[in-house]
Amino acid sequence: MKQNYPKAEARPFSYTCAGRELHDPYAWMESNDADTHAYVAQQNIFTSQWFETAGDVQKRAAALKAKADKPAFTGVVECHGKLYACRVAPGGASSAVILNADFEVTEVLMEETTDGDFHLYGVSPCPGDSDIVALSILKNGAARPSLLLYRISTREVFATLDGMFSYAWAPDGRCIYYADATADVERGVNYNTARAYYLDTGKEEILYEEKDNAVFILLKASSTGELFIHVLLSYVNTRVVHYAPNTSKATRMTPHDDSVFHHIGCIDGTHYFFTNDKAPRGQVVALTGSLLLQNAVPVLAEESRSLEGAMTVRDRLLAVYLNDAAMEAVLYDQKGLKVCDLPLPDKIGTLQLSAEHMPVLPDGAKHLYMGFESFICPPSVLCFDVENGKVEVAYNTRNTGIREDITVVSQPITARDGTRILAFLVHKKDQTPTGDVPTLMYGYGGYNVSLTPCYTAPFIGLDAVDWVDRGGLYVQCVLRGGGEYGAQWHEAGWRGRKKNAFYDFIDITEWLIATGWTSPEKIAINGGSNGGLLVTALSVMRPDLFKAVLASVPHTDMIRFCWDDRGPMYVAEYGDPRDEELFEYMHSYSPYHNIKAGAQYPAFYVQTGEFDNNVPPYHGKKFATKMQGAGGSPLCLLRVLARGSHGLGTGDVYFTTSAEMQLFAEHFLGINP
Repeated sequence: MKQNYPKAEARPFSYTCAGRELHDPYAWMESNDADTHAYVAQQNIFTSQWFETAGDVQKRAAALKAKADKPAFTGVVECHGKLYACRVAPGGASSAVILNADFEVTEVLMEETTDGDFHLYGVSPCPGDSDIVALSILKNGAARPSLLLYRISTREVFATLDGMFSYAWAPDGRCIYYADATADVERGVNYNTARAYYLDTGKEEILYEEKDNAVFILLKASSTGELFIHVLLSYVNTRVVHYAPNTSKATRMTPHDDSVFHHIGCIDGTHYFFTNDKAPRGQVVALTGSLLLQNAVPVLAEESRSLEGAMTVRDRLLAVYLNDAAMEAVLYDQKGLKVCDLPLPDKIGTLQLSAEHMPVLPDGAKHLYMGFESFICPPSVLCFDVENGKVEVAYNTRNTGIREDITVVSQPITARDGTRILAFLVHKKDQTPTGDVPTLMYGYGGYNVSLTPCYTAPFIGLDAVDWVDRGGLYVQCVLRGGGEYGAQWHEAGWRGRKKNAFYDFIDITEWLIATGWTSPEKIAINGGSNGGLLVTALSVMRPDLFKAVLASVPHTDMIRFCWDDRGPMYVAEYGDPRDEELFEYMHSYSPYHNIKAGAQYPAFYVQTGEFDNNVPPYHGKKFATKMQGAGGSPLCLLRVLARGSHGLGTGDVYFTTSAEMQLFAEHFLGINP
């Protein structure tokens, strides 16, 4: 059926990359000017009109909102005899709060503004002053986050630190360290610095300036007062610099730049580091009496399962492992002898450690709080009593428990090149392959990010259990490019090997079809950000495999992205298309450049936000416009959120966007809403 899409003017524009001349008739959308806004308004009207007859969006949005009637609490930390947390309301609006032991809010410090000027996503109390907290926010339209220093007694922000990527309190609370960056887009370089803001004087000081290009800096302050500056040269290569506040001396600790080192804490003068140096799946090493990491000795040796992370908890080590992308937590003593496994609510789930911006256990704290969820276990907060070793569920975001009528299968699959890959299959226990099971697939495959089990699919606002209750199969794909199996797994799917992530997803899809679960007419695929690149790339590589594509805040133009404000950060992961050796490879999979007039494509729902500081909205706008003009898709909808950032929006907008995406998938897969 031919659609009467809004008309987009094709304007002559050409540019040169790696010595090649390219033409882009929709490059004008990158300027985000009045013409672009007018065009976007027409697209939003077209999308809304389609849903007037295709599904009751408001009814579904109301149902989603009613189900998610309890807030979530993230980053919970015990300090000064109180619990500090970020409260995330259903729909994503957030506030900084203080809780009692029963997770009842006793004080609201600051709420996200109702007009959407910023998003508040973290709260960290000052270890040395119970009247001060640091609030992490992202201002709409800002390129990078900001840090607000807030005085509780007077309800005032007394300092704003912009351009912040990471921060850490000094253990005495005398100052707060933070890292910022500025981008030279033309040279493709990020300049990073580590700074200190002193609370008593209000003065700032530059502690360290990185001369080489780096993605960003992560900071970790030790209980001994030392500062560890982690310079991420890429998402897998880290240079660690030790800074001594008493002498203002910076000392490079890492012997080379070819691996990851990360300070995880200090016990009795011994510093512990996570590293994948000579251990691709990760190990913990200890360093005593030296600032040179080549002198560190192994404490937790590499295993067959991947070490996802670790931290010191008083005089012990807490390690979190990935066993086929499912998390396991183990407590060790400081010499690496196992104390016990920590019991988790579900065997195939995800554990999130808190308190990254301050000592893990401030003076007087007796509990470590961690987040947990799985495909069938709603997001919860676990309380680990460090004195008796008990782990209990302190808070649950749903009134329902684990769904015993749903099964989760960790399914190994052999990729085309013989590599063992993995998919999680979530379905009713009595469900069997019939060849036409409506299937929703999700993947990411990039940035060394481990895609672990989650209750709500991140870029569609859908609880996996709800899809299963409608008779569907939910599939989460573990792809090369992620961090699920260590550094080598990531490197097998980045830069000049990026297509391996796409091939892995295709091979999982073909396995589902070959084993009789489903068919191309019954498959919808969903992804956001780098996952949006994944699903749009798949749609132009193998359009015959999928019925519907839901792409949220996607990367789609893999050539012009290098000139974005965050271009130097993206180049660290994808490679630089200005490099002649990489240009042809990147151009060959760039979704925007590979849309062909007359080819047959799936149906598309493409969503982006005007305030996305991560992936600029032109990516989604240009892709949808070109796809509409190609004429080979039964339907291509574009939804642009006027105040949206890197996600589905917040508040009622979140539920409405989620409802549209879900109804779109159900419509094309033939599921009755």
